[in-house]
Amino acid sequence: NTQAETPSLEKAVSETLLQLHTATSTEALYACVAKMERIAATAPNSWELLYHLAYCRINTSFRETNGKLKDAILDQAEQEISNALNLGGNKSELLALQAYLYQGRIQVNASRGMKYSRMAAENLEQAIALDTNNPRAHFLMGQNVFHTPKMFGGGSKNALPHFRRAMECFSNANQTNRLSPAWGKEITAQMISACEND
Repeated sequence: NTQAETPSLEKAVSETLLQLHTATSTEALYACVAKMERIAATAPNSWELLYHLAYCRINTSFRETNGKLKDAILDQAEQEISNALNLGGNKSELLALQAYLYQGRIQVNASRGMKYSRMAAENLEQAIALDTNNPRAHFLMGQNVFHTPKMFGGGSKNALPHFRRAMECFSNANQTNRLSPAWGKEITAQMISACEND
């Protein structure tokens, strides 16, 4: 009976995401990934669980120092995003997550910046076109602009409107499904103040 399982699934997911966001070591992050893998295995047809698993992996890749490992982690996450899309998951959220993954690819090697930043921007434009109120898509677009050199139209001034739009979407977000993606509000607030004080 899935109804009975949902509250315990929600609890397991939110506890794991809380651990992920407060993790202070790579080991702690890997532990979150392992935990989310076990949770996702309990409901193989849930796109949300695949989303959270890929999200945990992408976050871990940002903290992993070994480039080969980073790419391997992102390869796994990419497969999970593709599986989640095949399950008919929320396309706007999954395209935004794929863009976040592309941003992770840049961390492996700065020479990838142009290519992956462009791919991320294309994905985010699609994500926003599908759901103009997706706060994560606006936040990640802001990140993309923020990390683009000023001479190419990037920097804090140009990123700020995207972060402000993301915050507006967060404020109006109506979370009906407790398993849906919900991350990003705190970091959006941090980025707004970083841009305003720059």
